[in-house]
Amino acid sequence: MYVVSVILIASVVTFVLRAAPFVVLKRLADSEVLREIGASMPIGVIVILVFYTLADFRLVFEDFRLGFE
Repeated sequence: MYVVSVILIASVVTFVLRAAPFVVLKRLADSEVLREIGASMPIGVIVILVFYTLADFRLVFEDFRLGFE
């Protein structure tokens, strides 16, 4: 019985966590702030990823030796 109750509780928590964004977004559908975030967020994420990728980038070709020595 313990295992069944753990599985049931985990299932309910999973369902609630997956349904919550849809409930919240339905209530905020007409929000100007949410519309602005939705418009500007994709490019912001891309810029952050590019900077993060290039932060440790070194343009040293000796790291890419192909065995032609």
